[in-house]
Amino acid sequence: MDRATRETTTPELDRLVGRNLRKLREELDLSQTDIAEGMAAAGFPAWRKATVADVERGARKVTLDELAGLADVTEHKLERFLVPDADLSADAARRAKVLTGKVKPQTPDGRGDVSVERDKEKLESFLTGELGLDVDELSKLCREMYGHPDVWLERERRVTAQGFPESYERERHEFRARRGHATRAMLAEMRDRIQTKPTKPRGTK
Repeated sequence: MDRATRETTTPELDRLVGRNLRKLREELDLSQTDIAEGMAAAGFPAWRKATVADVERGARKVTLDELAGLADVTEHKLERFLVPDADLSADAARRAKVLTGKVKPQTPDGRGDVSVERDKEKLESFLTGELGLDVDELSKLCREMYGHPDVWLERERRVTAQGFPESYERERHEFRARRGHATRAMLAEMRDRIQTKPTKPRGTK
């Protein structure tokens, strides 16, 4: 998957991430160099002090895997970087809510609203059953393929990447179809990845 498909959705959200990163960094008494070194150690070797500065002023796109990396480095939840403020438009605030799991999604088969945690469990149960994996193995595969371990977040990112319909009623129906398509696409991609991964000879660790 190319970088563009992992972006947080809009330049406005990137600016929000930057503002919240700066606030959190200052609260934690960390320097931009501290963040850059932490990101490099977390698997983002291209990050430098200048990268952090660009992110904080909203001049650089932030990918979903980078956002997950920032959460790991600062030991704060992903939603900390998407806390809305007075400068955020209503549309961007809705996108932020979806990314942080504050909007109740449809189930994978579109049969009504459920809690986010239950929806995650249903999606994980579906994928693990189809792929013959346990939840930890599914999370590991998700990280290998998409740069983060959350299959639900990956599906919702794909759903919202196409934009938001004008009306709530249209959004409900369109998102239902998008979620089904995204779930099937992820299942196919993961199957392909599993089938192409080399298998270890019996008796090896």
